Amino acid sequence: MNEDIERKDRLVKVYRKIREAREALTKEYDAKYKELSASMETVENAMLELANAEGSTGFKTEFGTAFIETETTYSIADEAAFFTFVKECGELDFFQKRVKAETVKTYVKDNDGAIPPGLNVFSRKRMKVRAPAKSVKKAETQVAPSTNEE
Repeated sequence: MNEDIERKDRLVKVYRKIREAREALTKEYDAKYKELSASMETVENAMLELANAEGSTGFKTEFGTAFIETETTYSIADEAAFFTFVKECGELDFFQKRVKAETVKTYVKDNDGAIPPGLNVFSRKRMKVRAPAKSVKKAETQVAPSTNEE
């Protein structure tokens, strides 16, 4: 009986230590991820500033290609107005747990830039970085002599 109690104690203790270690690791990871993300955003903003100053849409370097890409998001500004609009047009593809950006983007395109009532529009320019294309080298292939004796 005592052995069972000791085993349970040990298992619970080990489980809690593992869980606490996992939580500590997650906190450490999250903090480092946040720090790296902030650093990337700082560099991204510097590249955007440089491209804007040059009047370019991006640039190539030996380390990769940086280019400006516009990201547009939509949010509901007036819920009642937007829901009334959706009921009237009957287009339920506007919904997810949030505004479905692709559906709104298509609507705006198909309606001469008109934005559905009750939505906010946010666009921002961001620098994107793509790794340089790998140069294709022809691989030398060697054919091993056949060892099959027939």
